[in-house]
Amino acid sequence: MPSLGSYCFKPKHGPEIAEKIIERFVNKFLNYDDEGFYLHWRRHDPRVRYRPIPEGWVEFYIDTENGNMDAFSETCYWENEVEANDLTEHFFALLGEDFWAADDDGKPIISFYERELFEVVQALAEPGTRVVSFDERMAFVHEVSRGDVGETQHVDLLNYALTVDLKKKDDPRQLTLFGR
Repeated sequence: MPSLGSYCFKPKHGPEIAEKIIERFVNKFLNYDDEGFYLHWRRHDPRVRYRPIPEGWVEFYIDTENGNMDAFSETCYWENEVEANDLTEHFFALLGEDFWAADDDGKPIISFYERELFEVVQALAEPGTRVVSFDERMAFVHEVSRGDVGETQHVDLLNYALTVDLKKKDDPRQLTLFGR
């Protein structure tokens, strides 16, 4: 199954809530289920030695076997407002008041129109951490801060992979992704 991208982040409301919100967003507003796209989740497991995930963090990746690539998008183009049951039952209210755009009168527009999956993940991430999304050889890294939109950096991993000093696995100077 080809991976179409992946995300790694530390959810501020816990992994179960983040999974519920993201699954609902991609299946209802991006139509992944109907178009043949699926999310696969990974959480911290101390028994896992290959590609471990730090405690409190989650990773998900998007894949497909025979999905409709013409319909694949990480941006929502559905203009309807979010229904009340999605705000409560599917916890979209936890995205926060500052997540939603405002109209000319300052009233929030509760809609995902032209909002991206990356923005939903950012809103669910714990302040002081990073959201990382991988797409082929690029990493998109966003510092999550309090009350600040922040900036996403695009990092080409090819240069890193070609120049990083490879050490023995047990070398304490070995670079680790999450500073452990």
